This record gives sequence, C-alpha cells and structure tokens, in this order.
Amino acid sequence: MKKLVFVLSAVALIVAIILLAKGNTPLPKGWFAAGSKPAEYEMGIDKTVFQNGNSSAYLKSKDPTGNDFGTLMQYISAENYTGKRLRLSGYVKSDDVEGWSGMWMRVDGEA
Repeated sequence: MKKLVFVLSAVALIVAIILLAKGNTPLPKGWFAAGSKPAEYEMGIDKTVFQNGNSSAYLKSKDPTGNDFGTLMQYISAENYTGKRLRLSGYVKSDDVEGWSGMWMRVDGEA
C-alpha cells in the first residue's frame, strides 16, 4: 500500500532579539507568528541588519519575565524531500537572551 506522501514540514526560525527594532513591521513573506503566546512578542522585518544583502527579521519579547515562547514559522510541503537528508542553516543574532534562542525544524504528519 502506498504511504501518504503529502507530509507537511514545519520550519521555524527563532531570530534575533534586536534592541534597535522599532514597532511592528510586516513579517517576512511566507512567515507567520507562532509559539505558546505569539501576541507577547513583537516581530517584524528589520531593515537595519542585513545578511547576504537581505534585511533580517526580529523577534522581541514584550514581557521579559514571561515563561512562554514566540517564533517566526513557515510551512512547506515535504513531498519533494521524502527519503532525503535535509540541513537547516541560517544566522541568529541575539542580545540579552535568558534561557534559549535558536532555530529548529520538524516534520509533522504520516511518513
């Protein structure tokens, strides 16, 4: 029996906490706010920090004493990647992080 190949892969990127970020700006195309309490985070595009010629995204806690998390996330179809090895790479810049900051990738659904 053929296995279901339509598997969604979630790639979430926790990006820099940037002190220079001012106000909410639109999120990068294809990305959305997620996490346990995404409304507790300011997220947007930072046009003052660049990597490889592209502006970066930022994520900043509105309540540094909170015990929740926020992410910038996107869904992609895993159909073209079934049975292949994947590598997640990117850049993270942080400032005044307590706890953890980083990038992660996961696969959801049937294989």
